This record gives sequence, structure tokens and C-alpha cells, in this order.
Amino acid sequence: MPDDVNAKITAALERLAVALHKSLWDAAYAQDLSATQAQMLLYLISLDDSEVSMSELASRFGLTLPTVSDAVRSLVEKGLVEQRRAPRDGRIRVVALTPAGRRRARHLQHWADAIRQQVAALDPNTKGTFLACLLDLIARLQRAGLVSLTRQCQTCLYFQPHRYSNPDAPHHCGLLNQPLHLTELRLHCPDHTTLPTSP
Repeated sequence: MPDDVNAKITAALERLAVALHKSLWDAAYAQDLSATQAQMLLYLISLDDSEVSMSELASRFGLTLPTVSDAVRSLVEKGLVEQRRAPRDGRIRVVALTPAGRRRARHLQHWADAIRQQVAALDPNTKGTFLACLLDLIARLQRAGLVSLTRQCQTCLYFQPHRYSNPDAPHHCGLLNQPLHLTELRLHCPDHTTLPTSP
């Protein structure tokens, strides 16, 4: 029955979430960090030295500003991040990695290696479809307000779904003006342009 399948998929995702959280928690603990602090360092290093505001961190991780402030304060005390006023608006406090924070974040980047090894062992012929299904679910959760904004293909103005009959490359990117293979779908694209919201 469809409801039973839906329940099984949800339960499977919950099991995966537990495995991912445990791997991250173990890696964070080894670096004398909480899982939230580790996530922040990993996010900051993924931005190529860009500064990020406290409100952006709160939105990214679905946390309250006081919780983010506590985590950032601890990271500042450990010498891993620094806070300063934004150049364009002195009322806004931004966060950036210190050299020590960058080194710690690079160590943390291996937190999911064991899980990646198992993903690598999956049938290569189904990985594209699996990735597309996951990204479609994330986009749906985002539209439902259950996850923070992502810069993935399915939420981009340039994304044109199911334009081609090729099941391996059915979508089109208007920015690149070319078909997108399922394995080329991105979770974080620097050229992402958010779809306008409906009135």
C-alpha cells in the first residue's frame, strides 16, 4: 500500500539521519567540539573564506539566534572563528574562520568518509536516480518550510525539469543552456538564482 511505502521511506531516512549524526558527533567529539560547532566550521570552510552573518547561520541550521550565539561564542573562545562588524552594515555581526579554525575544519571534512565508501559501493546505474530523488525531496521539504534554503538545481530559476526524453539527462539548465545528467544535479550551486515566490 502507498502509505506503507511512504512510512518505510520515512523510517529509512530516519535511520540514515541517525548514522550521519553519529558519524558527525564522533568526529566533532574527537576535535573537542559539539556537533553544532562542527557543522558551523564545515559550513564556513565550504564558503571559501566568505563571512556569514549570525542570522544566516541560524537559518542554515534551523537554530535560534541565542543557540547560534552560544555556539559561536564557544568557537571564538577556542580561537576557531572570529566575529567582526560587516563592512557594508556595522549593525550586523559576521563570522569567519581563523587559520586555526580552517585547519580544524579540514580535519572535520573527513567525517563522512566511511559513509561515502558505502555510497560508492551502490549500483552506479541507479546513483543518478537516487540523487535526483533525494534532491527532489529536499526541494519539497524546503517549499514546505521544513528545511532551510538550499542552492540546489530544483529550486533554481534556470532549472527546467523533464525537458528531454533521455531518462539519464531529462532536465535542462537555462544558465548553461545544456541538458543536465542526473549525476550532475547540484545541492549547492554558486550560480543559483532563487525562484520567485508566488504572490
